[in-house]
Amino acid sequence: MKYTPRDYQKRAIDRARAVIRGGKNKPLIVAPTGSGKTVIACAIVESAEKKGSRTLFIAHRRELIEQTSKWLTVVR
Repeated sequence: MKYTPRDYQKRAIDRARAVIRGGKNKPLIVAPTGSGKTVIACAIVESAEKKGSRTLFIAHRRELIEQTSKWLTVVR
């Protein structure tokens, strides 16, 4: 990973993973504008990829898909 999630982003990822370990399979991360939700999503996708898992990223805006795609392809 060429980008490093900030501490609060790491906590969000860790909490989502804890929810999954607790038996829930649809955690929701809510964060304000500018908090780096794309970085959080990319860190989760990249982590899953390293473990051999597949992921699906869905967003309601084309711009969000394009932004995330750039993070996943260019930042690597």
